[in-house]
Amino acid sequence: MPFGVQLGVVKGLFIYPVKGLAGVSLAESAVEKEGLRHDRRYMIVGEDGIFRSQRQIPQMATLRPQVAKDGLVIQGPRGDSVAVRIDECSSLTVKVWNSEVIAYGGDAEVDAWLSDHLHETVRLFRMGPQSHRPISPDYAEPDDRVSFADGFPILLANEESLADLNRRLTNPIPMDRFRPNIVVSGIAGEPWAEDTIGDYRIGAVAALGNKLCARCQVPTIDQVTGERTGPEPLTTLATFRTIDGKVMFGMNLIPRLHAQAEVIRIGDRVSVTPAHPSA
Repeated sequence: MPFGVQLGVVKGLFIYPVKGLAGVSLAESAVEKEGLRHDRRYMIVGEDGIFRSQRQIPQMATLRPQVAKDGLVIQGPRGDSVAVRIDECSSLTVKVWNSEVIAYGGDAEVDAWLSDHLHETVRLFRMGPQSHRPISPDYAEPDDRVSFADGFPILLANEESLADLNRRLTNPIPMDRFRPNIVVSGIAGEPWAEDTIGDYRIGAVAALGNKLCARCQVPTIDQVTGERTGPEPLTTLATFRTIDGKVMFGMNLIPRLHAQAEVIRIGDRVSVTPAHPSA
């Protein structure tokens, strides 16, 4: 990709307030060191202290959180809902992949509601003042941090790349299967431009893109019904998007902020200064 090429515009912004639950579409969002504000600041944990996601419980996709002034409201598929208050403060060390993080919870009503919907005894925890989770030092600076996301603060995806994938699929899929934070478009009609390793600028926000996103089984789950739909799109992606045995879609970003928080909006311009191609 030529130096300084224009990548287009922001077409979508999404947060996932509770890791594994449904996403929320936004017109604009503050960006913090851990990623978009409110993104994956809550997490559902099993009795073993390990996080739960759609990998284990696909039906998590049917629970829809909304950010409220004093916490969250989570809506269920039965038309019911539960309010999550941020003043609950019992703490527990929870595990996210190889990270151990101090998290805060303790609302028995919320835990019971989630357990009933997910058919497993679970608890809801949130990040708090002591919930510091560093990014892998293989890709980040010592003070870089991430929320309860799998490994990086922001995931960027490209509409042209999804269109290229869908041309190869018998049944096209929507972008929500990949659960991105930022969706861009207008890349001169070229798919996979987001593969570029380098310095990204999204509106006024600078970010480092230095690792493609390796995909698990979540893209095979319908994000409306919570049902597994079969091996696609992973089977098709594996035919042309495999690196070191892993299927790739999207670019992981680490914010490089000049202030404590900066804002991005739909319609912001996106550009990149390449370092070297990743594939």
